[in-house]
Amino acid sequence: MVEGQQGKDLVLTIDIALQEKVDQIVRDELKAIIKKYPYENRHMEDALAVVLNPKTGELLAVSGQHYDRKQNAFRNTAYKALYDQHILRFCCERGNSISRLSIGCNSSGRYVL
Repeated sequence: MVEGQQGKDLVLTIDIALQEKVDQIVRDELKAIIKKYPYENRHMEDALAVVLNPKTGELLAVSGQHYDRKQNAFRNTAYKALYDQHILRFCCERGNSISRLSIGCNSSGRYVL
């Protein structure tokens, strides 16, 4: 445990309404792609999304969803977006740019990572 110091404030930029919406979209998209192509996606179990404000670099939402086939259940695993997947090589370089990400557009016109 470290004692806090004056002037060391932490300001979070997560937008809870956007966070909840992103969680739902990521979960729905993961469910849909597994259901639509079960054989082709038999190894797919994680979907991740990071939402940044492109003007400021502020982190607005971080979502991770995991599908457990044995339990036939989905879990919120947002921490994977930042720690486990190594896709991001940390999501921000110098606070405002993304490196090593693949960005695409799904059939509904929404942009996905």
